[in-house]
Amino acid sequence: MLEKPETEFLGLRGLLTQALKQGDGAKALKLARRAYRIRPASRWVAANLFDLQVQAGDWPAAANTLKRSIKNKLVDKCEAKRREAVLAFEEARRALDQGDYDKALRLARKAHKSAADFQPAAVVLARIMVEAGSLRRAAKTIEQAWGQCPHPDFPEIYFKAKGVAEPVAKLKAAKRLASFSPDQDRKSTRLNSSHTD
Repeated sequence: MLEKPETEFLGLRGLLTQALKQGDGAKALKLARRAYRIRPASRWVAANLFDLQVQAGDWPAAANTLKRSIKNKLVDKCEAKRREAVLAFEEARRALDQGDYDKALRLARKAHKSAADFQPAAVVLARIMVEAGSLRRAAKTIEQAWGQCPHPDFPEIYFKAKGVAEPVAKLKAAKRLASFSPDQDRKSTRLNSSHTD
C-alpha cells in the first residue's frame, strides 16, 4: 500500500493509528510527518502531527505546523489562540530553565495574552514578575486570571506579590482575591435583586 501513490496515504493513516494505539510516539511522529507531506490540508493528520510534536517538545516544528494549519483553515481562531498560548508557555518554561528571564517574561506575556483563561501561563507570568520585583503587576495578573478561572497555584503567588506571610494578612489577601471570583458578580446581583423585592 505504501509503495503506490494512490494508496500511500491510507496505508500511512492505518500505521499511524496503530502506532498511536501502541504508544510508540517516535514511530507515530515519523509516520505523521510523512503523511503530512502528502496531505498537509488533512485536519486529522495536522492535528496528530501537532500533538506529537508538542509531546516530543519540538516547539519550533509545532509552531510551524500550527501556522500552516491556520493558513489551511484546519483550526478555528479560538483553538489557534489556545495552541499558540501552549507553545509560548512551553517556550517560556524552557527559557526559565535556561535562566533567560527576559525571554521567559516575553513568552509568558504572549501566552497569557493569547489565552487569558490558560491558567499555567498566568502562573508562570506572575512568578517571573514576582522574581523581577514587579509585585503590583504580578498581583494584578493573578486577580485578572482568578476572575477568568480560579487555580490552586494562584494564592501562593498572590501572597508573595502582596508581600504577606502572617496568617491574618494572608486571610485578608485571600478574601481580596476571592472577590475577583467569576461567581462574585452573580452573588452580588442576586443579593441586590433580593433587596429590591
